[in-house]
Order: sequence, then structure tokens, then C-alpha cells
Amino acid sequence: MKALANGGLNLSILDGWWDEAWHPETADQSFVGWAIGRGEKYDNQDYQDQVESLALYEILEHDVIPAFYERGADGLPRRWIARMKSSIATLCPEFNMQRMVTEYATDFYLRSHERHQHLLAGNAAAARALAAYITRFYSTVRLHLIFGIMRDKAAAEIAAILFPLAWQVIVTAPRQSRALAPESLRAVVDHPNLQFAPTLEAALRLIEDAPPDDVIFITGSLFLVAEARELLLPGTAFPPL
Repeated sequence: MKALANGGLNLSILDGWWDEAWHPETADQSFVGWAIGRGEKYDNQDYQDQVESLALYEILEHDVIPAFYERGADGLPRRWIARMKSSIATLCPEFNMQRMVTEYATDFYLRSHERHQHLLAGNAAAARALAAYITRFYSTVRLHLIFGIMRDKAAAEIAAILFPLAWQVIVTAPRQSRALAPESLRAVVDHPNLQFAPTLEAALRLIEDAPPDDVIFITGSLFLVAEARELLLPGTAFPPL
């Protein structure tokens, strides 16, 4: 499209934006460029290359080269210039950077942002459901919570829901590049028995002496839960995430 704005004439297979932009020159449709083929697909790639190369040479020999080198008395390629003007006038208003940025924003970036916000809300809803489960079935026992989460999740909101239910909270990090650093929660959560561990293995060592009647919950991220299954229940881990 950058060549289009500078008067370049497109000669290409019908792929990408050119598949949408090209149309044949008729009495009702102005010239915009040349198409190699009509978007055909062949099972044999070598055969497709041969067909398209022959079509390219045909267009070059009978249309592109004569139009470019044809000169009037003033030495200018008038037919070529007319085609440049036709291409610019027809295509530039519709195929341009403004449209591309607008469509990327509305069709992808804004939708992704909305989905991200939806996922964050879903995380909080899942945390509230877990809190209701703990309150219903484990309100009379001492609970240890091992918590690890991703940076793009609503960590502080989820922590505010779950941490008050636990006697001990150990914040750790799943083995993922997107994991939230455990210490980053220190400033946003308040718990009388809050500890930090760099890994799940280190977190589990902190509760090795927990009484047998205590309950341990490992939560926050499915990555962390998968690690726990791998460590505590070998052979039953989730498939790789």
C-alpha cells in the first residue's frame, strides 16, 4: 500500500489487501492495476508457479512494458501516467494507513482489551467461588494458602478475597515468565502470617511441619496447580500448558 500512495502500480497475485482491492477495468470500473490469475489454488505448487509465471510474462509483454515505454511528443508516458492517477484516485481513499490503524484498533486491540477485562473479572469470580467453598467446608480448620499468579491478573483483588480465610499465606511464583514476583504483593496485601517463597518447592518446605488436621490450598494460577500435581502426585500432572 505504501507504493500505491506514491503512484506505484500493483501487479500481483490476488493475495492480502490486493485480493480485496483489485477489480478488472471496465466501462464502469477504473483501472487499479493488474492481477496474476484469479486466486486459483493448485495442489501441485510447482505447477502453480509455472502457471503464474507464464501469466506474469504475458501481462508484462502485452500491457505493462508497452504502456510504460510508450511516449508522446512530449516524451511522457501518458497512458502510464493516466493509470497512475486512476489507481491513486480509486484506491487511496479506501486502502490507507488510517483505515488499517482503525481496523486494527476496533477489530483486534479494543476487543482484546475487552476480553482481558472479562478475564480479570472472571478471575475474581473464581476467587469468590473458592472463598465460598472454603467458608462452607473448612471454616473450622486451620488453613494454609500457597498462592502464585500471573502479572496480568487482578492479584490484589483476588488476594483480598482469599487471604483473610487462611491462617498462613505463602506467596510464590509459578515457573512462568509472566509470573508475578511474590514480593510485589507485600505492599498491597495485609496478613498477620504472610510469607514469601521463590518457588513452589520452597513454599512446600515452609509447611512441612503443619499438623495433619490442617488443610493446604494451592491456588492462584493453573500453572502453579499443575506444578503442584507434578510434585505431589507424580504421573497425574496436567498436560503441558
